[in-house]
Amino acid sequence: VLLTIAKGHETDWNVSTCNSEGSDYMYDPARRNDESSRQRAIEVYERIIVEYPDSPEAGIAKIRLPRLKLGINTGTRDYMFIYD
Repeated sequence: VLLTIAKGHETDWNVSTCNSEGSDYMYDPARRNDESSRQRAIEVYERIIVEYPDSPEAGIAKIRLPRLKLGINTGTRDYMFIYD
């Protein structure tokens, strides 16, 4: 469950860093670079590493955390849905 929550926040932040100009699929400019989502993703990934250090989920967290901590879009959109 924690991994799903972390991925959701990561997706939210990643999408908020995209250029939404001329796109019906990206966030409105008011949510640009949503730091709260990035911080929450970091917190949950770090929790996974502490509570489940040898799990496959911790392996995923260790891969994604460095870019998130640097504020670099990870390129993942695990929970982005296009609803045309």
